[in-house]
Amino acid sequence: MKTHPNCALMTSKEFNDAEKRHQGVFHETRFGFLSSHLGIRPAQNHFLLGTAGCGKSSLCRAIQIDCAKKNRILIHLSEEKIEDYKYKLNTQLNDKSILKNIFIVSENQRDNSFKQGFNSFFSWFEENINEFQPEVIFFDNLTTSYLWTSLGLKGQEEGLVKFNNIAEDTKLSFFHVLHTKKDVTDTTVRNLIQPEDCRGTQQSALMAPYFYVFQNFKNEFGNNATIRVAKSRFHDLAVNRFFGLNYDRGHATYTNDKEIAFNDLKALFQDRYKFNEGKKDV
Repeated sequence: MKTHPNCALMTSKEFNDAEKRHQGVFHETRFGFLSSHLGIRPAQNHFLLGTAGCGKSSLCRAIQIDCAKKNRILIHLSEEKIEDYKYKLNTQLNDKSILKNIFIVSENQRDNSFKQGFNSFFSWFEENINEFQPEVIFFDNLTTSYLWTSLGLKGQEEGLVKFNNIAEDTKLSFFHVLHTKKDVTDTTVRNLIQPEDCRGTQQSALMAPYFYVFQNFKNEFGNNATIRVAKSRFHDLAVNRFFGLNYDRGHATYTNDKEIAFNDLKALFQDRYKFNEGKKDV
């Protein structure tokens, strides 16, 4: 007797396929915050939130380089020019052969024909997927893209649904960068930055299966860049783990990260400089 597709019963093959999707290791990187749920997952959207200029794009380039060692990747830019981004990637790499697996498109170009509405944007987006055949797509920055700045909240929310559908249909991994709201900065926020602090619609925080928060804590010892796994839908053990990022100034890139104990994080938060404040004399 044939079961209805909505029935909870699963065949052995269906169970094994689902277990592989959730427990398998995919798109490994050097970064522990991604390894905490076994890599960048296929057919899923991942979101990285942080304040403007906090270092999100530098971190993304390091992750892109890791992914490009074994996979073709597509980078979608909303602000930067392709030539400028290529230069930054080249400064971070010793082994330039990896770059042959990296393809870049930008909304900052002369041909703006894709800026004629929702359908024209996604037609162009999917044409790029078909042309470059990537396995991982990085969208930097979603909140400064045509979708966010020109199509309003409805366009943003429909765009998130569309990204989910594309990921499910193609089995591609998506990694999106988001800005916080303008009044949420590393020095003014009183608490930890939350997924709901993203610019524009909050549906990205609600719909995302994987969501990370980049937050800097500046004190007398310098800048302490951290990543928090705020959401990991299929890997509960990863949620609310904090990682400190190590930065190489010479190559302008993040080299690795290390998990932070709660007491150490608490000390970073308490000792941070706040808006218009420095270290006060005792």
